[in-house]
Amino acid sequence: MLWQPNIPTLFLVEQVLHEWHQRSAWEVLNATQVAGILCHYGEKDAENRVIAALRQVEREIHHMQIFDFQSYRINHHVYEALAETTGDRIAAMRAIDLAAAFPRWELQHLEEYGWHVGPHVMDLYHEAEQNNSLRGQKLHDYNRGMKELMGNILS
Repeated sequence: MLWQPNIPTLFLVEQVLHEWHQRSAWEVLNATQVAGILCHYGEKDAENRVIAALRQVEREIHHMQIFDFQSYRINHHVYEALAETTGDRIAAMRAIDLAAAFPRWELQHLEEYGWHVGPHVMDLYHEAEQNNSLRGQKLHDYNRGMKELMGNILS
């Protein structure tokens, strides 16, 4: 049996994503993380609505200039969420390319996210890369690419 998201949760995620430019980066990051849960454990209607909201944000940020840590985080997380929810390899590569272009902000993000920075990060991405769940399969390219990138950055 699939988890049935309650309407306020789905509505809140959609609302934050539709108003992303008026919201704090923290709210947008949380909405992208909940989006993944809604898509993997919710019903098809919730999945479709969340993916549509993520795609709209993607269209709006696609040509956005990255000018600070917060704009980096929003861009990276939207692309990562699209990879997670749809298996979109292009979105996964865009997230990796952003991390490669702004390694200082990626390291800062890892610190704030709670992974911290060190050789263990490659192990965390390797473990995620080996995850055979549907979510793990969709994020396989992302996790493999981030593992390789972190190896390069931290070496």
